[in-house]
Amino acid sequence: MSTRSAVDRMAAQRFPTDADLERIAPHTDRERRLDALLAQPRPTEAGRDPALPVPSRRSPVLLAFAVVAIVVIGIVGGLRALPQRPTPAAPPGCGTTQAPDAPTLLRALADCAQAQPALPDGRFDYLHTLWWGPGLYEGGSGEELGTVETWTWTAPDGSGRKESKTPRATSSTDLGPTGRGRTDWPTDVAALDAAIRDSRGHRTPLPAPETEWISAVAQIASNTVVSPQLQAALLRLLATKPGVTVDGPVTDHAGRAGVAVSVGGEYAGLPARHVLVLDPATGRILGTEEIVLASGNGVLLAAPPPAPAHYTLILGSTRVNTTTDKPQ
Repeated sequence: MSTRSAVDRMAAQRFPTDADLERIAPHTDRERRLDALLAQPRPTEAGRDPALPVPSRRSPVLLAFAVVAIVVIGIVGGLRALPQRPTPAAPPGCGTTQAPDAPTLLRALADCAQAQPALPDGRFDYLHTLWWGPGLYEGGSGEELGTVETWTWTAPDGSGRKESKTPRATSSTDLGPTGRGRTDWPTDVAALDAAIRDSRGHRTPLPAPETEWISAVAQIASNTVVSPQLQAALLRLLATKPGVTVDGPVTDHAGRAGVAVSVGGEYAGLPARHVLVLDPATGRILGTEEIVLASGNGVLLAAPPPAPAHYTLILGSTRVNTTTDKPQ
């Protein structure tokens, strides 16, 4: 039966009139029966054990509240019973910016570097660096302070491309294969130490004196795409060298948070500190700089000493597939 037909039937029903009610049950009879019902005692007053408590009537609102409370308690209890998902642990050493000494800091950051993801697959090693310091620039009137920003793409055979940008010029050069190709530095600390001592940089020997090891490490990082294993080996090697101190948290010239270590030395005959800046989150080398502690000897400085004589920022270091890729 449809809803419409049910409504029609209800509308057609006839309600009894007063005459109909009087014929079925006279008025006097109805009043007599009502008086008899009202005269009967309530169940709570008779017919039950007086020692028993009188049942109270629960309002619908209170009953609803009790049901909601039971549900909430059940939910909370269920949540508490759920096993807690463990928080992934950070790689060891990551985030370290303070340590009692440089070897402790460097070994901690080496552990962090070792735990980083492997380099991506790619045909070319990609490096993006920025060097700031004194130099002779095309169109200039003499030695001045300026920047050289460089992008290089290097295949295993040494071929690739190089872009350079100075204050007054930009250049792009395609590179042919070379006999040298990429430099594969060992990741064993003792072998790495021997390789640095015996190697030659682009045209000059890498420094071997103990006070120059920061410069040696920085030169490798700014000319080589460094794997996590090599990065860890460089820091562990540096941890074995004397004279290195912790400078603490710093912000580099690109605005990146870092932690610095340094060693005393000279720059152009002036007392200086060779500074290496590391990323505490990954152990990666961010850059290096020479801080001159006194003026003189014709050294150009942008501010009174102590001030940087020059610095190098490593802004990108990875692998890519073409000589136009520039990862951020």
